[in-house]
Amino acid sequence: MFRFTIRDVLWLTVVVGMGVAWWGDRTALRRAKADAERRAAFSAEDEAIAAQNRENSQRIYHQLLKALSQHGWESTLNPDGSYGLIPPRPPKSQPNSN
Repeated sequence: MFRFTIRDVLWLTVVVGMGVAWWGDRTALRRAKADAERRAAFSAEDEAIAAQNRENSQRIYHQLLKALSQHGWESTLNPDGSYGLIPPRPPKSQPNSN
């Protein structure tokens, strides 16, 4: 039968503890790498969607301005950087020549 001393049990405890710590560290590294790759994929996809949304917004904005200008509306750039609309001027009434 095997006989173990306290020293043998302490060494076994150290070796098992080192193994568990190493395994936990490797698991955390794998998980962190997978999370980083997932975030990178999402951020690239999000950037592509944002670029497409910017293009669509600009296209719709220009179509809206074109449609409004056909009805006499004008756009202006305000001092704060926002855009404003000037409504069409009412036609000048012509005096009756009766």
